Amino acid sequence: MFSPIIEFEIPTKKGASRINTLVGFSTALVKSSFAINQVIHYDPREDMVDGSVALVYKAGKKVFIAAEILGEKMPDEQAIINLLGGVKIKLNKNFMLRLAYHKILLSL
Repeated sequence: MFSPIIEFEIPTKKGASRINTLVGFSTALVKSSFAINQVIHYDPREDMVDGSVALVYKAGKKVFIAAEILGEKMPDEQAIINLLGGVKIKLNKNFMLRLAYHKILLSL
């Protein structure tokens, strides 16, 4: 599955007035016991790129094991790559609880 994205980030901080717009795309492969997905965003205002790749394994009816690699790059800044590993627990139809460990792998 391929999906183009236009995303609007609406500021909630008092005094912030600018809505930020990002463009990008997402792809996913979903099977009965696992899913792989990725997303890439580009922020034209800040000339920034960020993205992630995730693997989610269905360990039980309401329990999922997840591993994710995240990265971002801004002009004149170091690229940052992070690793997340954790468990997602489905609380009900609309909510999931995620417990994860976050580690900065690389700062280039």
